[in-house]
Amino acid sequence: MISEELFAYLSSDPGVSALVGTRIYPERLPQEPTYPCLLYLRVDITPDYSQDGEDETHNGRWQISAFAKTYSDSQSLVSVVRQAMRGWQAVSGCPAYFLNQQPIPQPQTQVYQQALDFDLYWRE
Repeated sequence: MISEELFAYLSSDPGVSALVGTRIYPERLPQEPTYPCLLYLRVDITPDYSQDGEDETHNGRWQISAFAKTYSDSQSLVSVVRQAMRGWQAVSGCPAYFLNQQPIPQPQTQVYQQALDFDLYWRE
């Protein structure tokens, strides 16, 4: 399943694991997370079709959010995640396209969040 593959890929990347270890969470953070950490979630999924019907290749928009106690740490994490995702094709056989980056203010927790959106392709 793509969610587990994405976790395994990110947690095995040397740059990502140096900053967050295995603090990479699907869909929501734990109650009291240790920072820095990553959160990933599927925004949408679109199956590909051929003349024979639904294909085994899928396309989906995924968001990977970097959380850190300082702005500088959040930017460092963003850099290593973007670098890591450049290698996604070597693992999945299909490309990952970076779409955008947006800061998401977290005034209650005083944590810096940067959301990165990727268009991922994979085979099931």
